[in-house]
Amino acid sequence: RHKLLDATPSFFALRRANRAGFDEALLFSPEGYLSETAFANLFFLKRGVLYTPSLDCGPLKGTRREFILELCRELKLPVVEGKFRLKELLSADEAFITSAREDACPITKVGRFKLREPAGKPFWKRVREAIEWREKQGEALLP
Repeated sequence: RHKLLDATPSFFALRRANRAGFDEALLFSPEGYLSETAFANLFFLKRGVLYTPSLDCGPLKGTRREFILELCRELKLPVVEGKFRLKELLSADEAFITSAREDACPITKVGRFKLREPAGKPFWKRVREAIEWREKQGEALLP
């Protein structure tokens, strides 16, 4: 639950994903639950509920992750932090990743499986806009 100086496993996972033609790599807990990507936190929406892997699954806490959880509390959007299998991500209405480097980006494909595209404005764009607005206001993302 803390950042290590050795990001070697993430670099190797990302390099392997890049060689296969992908931009990012999904990482899993030792038990096979979704954890995060090589360098970002993972979220998916299903029927108006936002899901993200529990910290027990190994993702870093992440400033963007915490901001999104706080934003959802403010918006009264239900959030479930839990243990999820890949099939749950693949059946999502929308999926995205967040990081301090990229703010929020959609997940459009996992392997050969194309994910759904949401009707209307995707939640990841709303998240990115909220982050950008806060930063333009000179406000910290988190108190």
